[in-house]
Amino acid sequence: MSKTVIAHVYGKEYTLACDVGQEQHLGKLVVEVNARIAQLEKAVGKLPEPLMLLYTTLMVADELHDTKRDL
Repeated sequence: MSKTVIAHVYGKEYTLACDVGQEQHLGKLVVEVNARIAQLEKAVGKLPEPLMLLYTTLMVADELHDTKRDL
């Protein structure tokens, strides 16, 4: 069964689904994404939402790649 969570990312509201009991974890992930967006926005300024989310995703993917490589 899934649970619905309201998330605010880059000024927009999204309704997300997650497994029951995972709401708090999903909330922490949203906080992390917003922190990354703020970091990127500070470096390059405000960008259109799709581009900001793409760059943020690429930042996270790059970190994941480096972590996997280092393991």
